[in-house]
Amino acid sequence: MTSDCRKLATLGLVGKLVKHTRPENFDKLVRYLSSWSGTDKFFMLIQYISKLVIWSLNKSKKADGLSTRMRSLSALVGDHRVLLRLWGLLPMLQWAESIESERKVSKLALNVERLQALSMIAYYPLEHTWYLAHHGVLPVTPSTSNKISVWSCRFWMLYTVLQLVHNWDDHSTLLKDKERDLSEEKGVNRFAIDKKLKGIVDDTIINLAYLPLTLHWSLPAGIFSNDAWVGLFGSIAAVTQFKVGYTNA
Repeated sequence: MTSDCRKLATLGLVGKLVKHTRPENFDKLVRYLSSWSGTDKFFMLIQYISKLVIWSLNKSKKADGLSTRMRSLSALVGDHRVLLRLWGLLPMLQWAESIESERKVSKLALNVERLQALSMIAYYPLEHTWYLAHHGVLPVTPSTSNKISVWSCRFWMLYTVLQLVHNWDDHSTLLKDKERDLSEEKGVNRFAIDKKLKGIVDDTIINLAYLPLTLHWSLPAGIFSNDAWVGLFGSIAAVTQFKVGYTNA
């Protein structure tokens, strides 16, 4: 009985200590990491930052063992992220259906989103097929599996390029809206417009980081001889996405 009381008292003290010492945004962080998107972005950070760590460790022969373990961690996390995307086609089909009913800021934006939806509808089944074949679930030869992987990344690259075009179009439209708002001396939409402009800048950074990666994976031989470049561009995209997701959580 005394032992149980001591345990309860200890737990109570720990709870109070955590309550008084935890960061102000701790609850927000927990909420974000508990979501599918937050989990994916956290694993993405590990996957790509570990590649930079591996590149750094490879300079020292004494760190061969740690480098091997980090490489295994990166591969494991990357594999897990693909597994979690096996249902990714469903939201894309839902998005494709909603494009025609939602009001777009321009005809260009509408056509870009149509092409983006088609690119993702092609990308996900190809990635799913490659992943299942890679793990021996589907009877596909390694050479065919590699071709499937390359083509899936080509459709991802197409989406990335289109997103940059979409951002350019949205940015131009918002700047015109801001100038009109200022000229009419209203100022009521300035905060909302500035927030959207910041979102476009963040999204552009993410997709500019993705662009060399998608190009690299879209070619059989790739464009990078050193995996550290993959780690660098992937880390930029991961950090920016995590920051955006956490801010909006």
